[in-house]
Amino acid sequence: GLRNQAPAARLQTLGGDNYDWALGTSLSVPLPYREGRAHLSMARIDHDYAELTLKSAEQDLSLRVRDAVRAVKRDRSRLELAVHTVEVARLALGADQELLKDGRGSPRDVVISLESLDQAQAAHLSAQIDVQGSLLELQRVAGTLLPQLGL
Repeated sequence: GLRNQAPAARLQTLGGDNYDWALGTSLSVPLPYREGRAHLSMARIDHDYAELTLKSAEQDLSLRVRDAVRAVKRDRSRLELAVHTVEVARLALGADQELLKDGRGSPRDVVISLESLDQAQAAHLSAQIDVQGSLLELQRVAGTLLPQLGL
């Protein structure tokens, strides 16, 4: 019968309203080697994807290490410049103090030199902090930070 519930379908079938009958079946036969080939193709795709992911991770790590090395070099150069700046500021302060002692300078020049020395020392300290930060970042990216911390 063409009804949705079994009792109604039986009543329709046994009621004799239909003049023709049909019986159908479905037969499914696996084709030889089809499933094996499909698994092999999927395995190859998974392998290729894993290789691409690995290469991508290696390139990403390489770029991150290069960037960290560049940051260390940049910060070390900044530190060297800050060391020279502090030295020059000290020499300028000494020269202004000598001029003041000789009566050829002014206290204002000494104060300006002291401020310049303070600024140079602050820049030196900032450069030292940046070098330490970039070294830590390099160790983190290279994977050597945690073993040094005992983790």
